[in-house]
Amino acid sequence: MYLKDHSDQNGQCYPAIGTIAKELHLSRRTVERAITDLVHAGLLTKEQRWQGIFIKIENRIR
Repeated sequence: MYLKDHSDQNGQCYPAIGTIAKELHLSRRTVERAITDLVHAGLLTKEQRWQGIFIKIENRIR
């Protein structure tokens, strides 16, 4: 839900792992694992960017 709430109309968001962790009161590692799990489940696509990551929420969870 966090990523969905922070995505644009195209389902794209540019979160900082540290910001997600802080706002959700989780460790950075927990956030990284959760994103990896969602990518492996086909619910997100992730692209490494120079200043962080780019995440695209797939249509199935919009």
